[in-house]
Amino acid sequence: MSAAALRRWALFVLLMIWGLGYIAWFAHLVADSRDFVAAARMQELCSAERDDARSADFISFSQSGVDRNMLLAGWGAPEDWGVWTIARRARLALPAPPATDEDLWLVLDLLAPVNHKFPEMHLRLGLVGAEPVDWVVGLQRQDARHYLAVPASLVRGRSCVELQIDVANAYRPIQNRLGRDGRLLGIGLRRAGWIPASAVGPVQTDQR
Repeated sequence: MSAAALRRWALFVLLMIWGLGYIAWFAHLVADSRDFVAAARMQELCSAERDDARSADFISFSQSGVDRNMLLAGWGAPEDWGVWTIARRARLALPAPPATDEDLWLVLDLLAPVNHKFPEMHLRLGLVGAEPVDWVVGLQRQDARHYLAVPASLVRGRSCVELQIDVANAYRPIQNRLGRDGRLLGIGLRRAGWIPASAVGPVQTDQR
């Protein structure tokens, strides 16, 4: 190979390395900006004044009811009924309940887009700082109330907490001939709230 050809190849390799480095830098910048936005939303939610009665309410995630600061990452635009996750990982900030020494249930009214092609949604969820649990939501409980056990120590003295939801088998309806929706749908959230563990008897959970 001639010296000129070697120089051209060297220049090509250098330009490729430079281009890949630029792409990596840009991706890192985008990720950092998303984390910054999520942290700012979390801070605003945590610093908001909220009385005990308001903290105990069930929170609606419809477009007319949700505080959008709660939707940290991985959520679509709120709709009339609630909001969809549109990524394989979604993060949610919630006002903590009033101070208590009793363990709690975090109650989630979910909507799972299950059907004949996707009869189960496989979720992993948990409050940040606690061990996550695996859930499987099937056709019989696709639009139902779901309960996540939360020890009182995890929320005591905090003004807000963060819930992380991973959806292993999120899918795009349009790619699976199930409609025209091109979003990566995982799980829908209608409402969320806290109740004491003693307020209800044994409950059906989706934990596996």
